[in-house]
Amino acid sequence: MRYIMQYINVPFNIPTRVDDMMNSEDNMSAYVRVAHIAARAPDVDIYVNDKLTISDLEYRDFTTYIKLPSGTYNIKVYRANNTDFLLADFDIFIVLKSVTTI
Repeated sequence: MRYIMQYINVPFNIPTRVDDMMNSEDNMSAYVRVAHIAARAPDVDIYVNDKLTISDLEYRDFTTYIKLPSGTYNIKVYRANNTDFLLADFDIFIVLKSVTTI
């Protein structure tokens, strides 16, 4: 499986292990990554709070962890390079000090 870190448009510092994430000096954040696990689905673009954050995510690919503050985020998933074809639109609450895969 290849990592698609080059497609992420959010600045972040990635710890190497989950334990390191939770034991870091800044433990007021959460860590989130996105995985594309919908078989036979097209490549997708992910928008977070209406901002393109991940582009051309392919089936079976996932991002590295992104450090985010706790809170509610709106997630929109579109076919890659096609904002006319919305696949999903939902809100997610990211819990403080959590490690989550969406």
